[in-house]
Amino acid sequence: MTLVTKTIKGQEYYYYQDSIKVEDKNKIITTCVCRADISGQKLIDEKQEAIVKHFVKMLKTGTVIGKQQYKFDTLQSDDPIMLNDTLDYIRFLYNGYRKMLNEQELEDFSKILFVKYVHGTTAIEGNTLTEDEAYRLLASDLTPQNKSVNETYEVANYTNVQEYISKCSGNVTERMVLQIHKLLMSGIRGTNRKLINAGEYRTGQAILMGIEYRPPPAEMVSSQLKLLLAEYESKIKDGIHPLEAASYFHQKFEEVHPFQDGNGRVGREILNYMLTQEGFPPIYVTPKQRSEYLSALQDGNTGNHIPLFVFWLSRMAATIHYLLVKTNLFSILVSNEAKEFAKELGADEVYDNFLTVSKKARDDPEPP
Repeated sequence: MTLVTKTIKGQEYYYYQDSIKVEDKNKIITTCVCRADISGQKLIDEKQEAIVKHFVKMLKTGTVIGKQQYKFDTLQSDDPIMLNDTLDYIRFLYNGYRKMLNEQELEDFSKILFVKYVHGTTAIEGNTLTEDEAYRLLASDLTPQNKSVNETYEVANYTNVQEYISKCSGNVTERMVLQIHKLLMSGIRGTNRKLINAGEYRTGQAILMGIEYRPPPAEMVSSQLKLLLAEYESKIKDGIHPLEAASYFHQKFEEVHPFQDGNGRVGREILNYMLTQEGFPPIYVTPKQRSEYLSALQDGNTGNHIPLFVFWLSRMAATIHYLLVKTNLFSILVSNEAKEFAKELGADEVYDNFLTVSKKARDDPEPP
């Protein structure tokens, strides 16, 4: 979002301006803010009011109605069009909100979301660092006291992973998967006190405790992973919704269980890469959602992939809630313009539910 100045009949005005893609064509969206000779608190108030109108105008212009709809493969839905619209709305909402932030606000939010993600993805695997300890380690390289070297590395290694991922583009490759594992597991020792073979596939049979499913033999891991990657690319080309394709890949990746340790962490890293490549919000999983997440994976082992899809959908919504409550964008959600827009779409109930959850999250020191 850019603040520009226009002269109309000799008077200068401030406008918000954005370019969004509608049916493969760029369309310029402009919203008048106020006269350019206004300053101080009056200017701040006018900007706040205009930013709400501008965002809703972007939503209306970028509405998914009439656009190409994705297909759903393993997921069955009585109303695939509504599901398409809901998912595309989430994508547009997330990217639209991010555009409302200035560079510093976006950087600050990205940092706290990164810490939230790292703390969650390591905590559900047994890491005991608190979110505050993870923040100080990632932001200031301050090693927590009374924590094992392994636990410290499990969190600290994500700095190198983040740097690597930021330079990646295009499809996920076998080489990328191995490199992510190498960076994630560097310096970490297994239960036998020996260093994990970071960046290398397991050499023995994997056994998943408490689960009847048995992963494929070690000699089949590489070929199985290549097949999964090719299947994911094929689903995307065939118009299968990116969230379903990524969710299905995550399920099958965990079933292959390609590494001695770190499979869950690598799998969730790849999932986020796939989602963000398609413009969707990245997900984070807190320790509170651990049992729900594992249960959904177990359902997937039996061929029921719906619970995991729904779980990721809820976590994308949680990311948007987190964005709202951690920035000054909450005022957009509670505005009359946003409410009226939801009414126009016939989404009053969805809006009310979203508003209720967001208000609760804003008042809760620990958002969902």
